[in-house]
Amino acid sequence: MANRVSLYVSEGPDIAHYSIDVEEATIMRRNTGSVPQVVQYAWVHPTNRFLYAASSIGAKDSEHHLTAFSIGPDGGLSPNGEPRRLSQRPIHVTVDATGRYLLTAYNLPSSATVHRIDSDGRISDQVQQPKDLDAGFYAHQIRLFPSNRSAVLVARGTHRPNQSSDHPGSLKICSFEDGVLRNVDTVA
Repeated sequence: MANRVSLYVSEGPDIAHYSIDVEEATIMRRNTGSVPQVVQYAWVHPTNRFLYAASSIGAKDSEHHLTAFSIGPDGGLSPNGEPRRLSQRPIHVTVDATGRYLLTAYNLPSSATVHRIDSDGRISDQVQQPKDLDAGFYAHQIRLFPSNRSAVLVARGTHRPNQSSDHPGSLKICSFEDGVLRNVDTVA
């Protein structure tokens, strides 16, 4: 097993698990985990014991979810609690270095949320964020700095020459403490 690597591939609402035997140069499909909608993004917990997936059909759809999976010793996925329903389309997810928080970026409206992660890997309650959190024009990704005390929210922009609706892309730098994001700086 030391020469085996797990690979997870999004296939619509499914996440297929493949094992790769590096020594034999083979790949084998093992099992599939399913989410309620089409997978938007997935991220592995720092312990490599859990995987989190954001799913949605599209921005106007009313079905958006975060789903947790347990990762078995062979890399196989099994559901870990019920999917958490979201009010808007998730674009990107990441887990902080402590494995206690799941951060999610949304594009319409541009925003970010943080959910607590229980010790068993299940997605727990949402951490209240400041009402004035500035996520830019079109949040597209959220990542934490190695210190785990700051995050960067990447916001796409639009460029429409000679129109008043030009929105520059930006990097929104936020502090991150006890699951709370606070704006610190913007690089546009």
